[in-house]
Amino acid sequence: MQEEEKKEDIIENYQNTKETSVVSTIISIVWGIITLTAIYYSFVIYKGFDLGGFLLALLFAPIYLLWGFYKVGFPPKMKFNKYKKK
Repeated sequence: MQEEEKKEDIIENYQNTKETSVVSTIISIVWGIITLTAIYYSFVIYKGFDLGGFLLALLFAPIYLLWGFYKVGFPPKMKFNKYKKK
């Protein structure tokens, strides 16, 4: 009896872990997309690489992304190339 209960517990724990890992994977993907979008906005706002903007976008991605939407709009309306043709 105890062995059967242990097996059932192991199976139940495995199924719970499997469901949790799927949810955590989805959450990680969403956070990754938010972070990459914030880094892209950092490049657009500063018209190239800026260490401060990059670190802010990396560490505070959701807040930086909202600020980026306010600053340049959605989708970004600024040109990425800082060199103009004459």
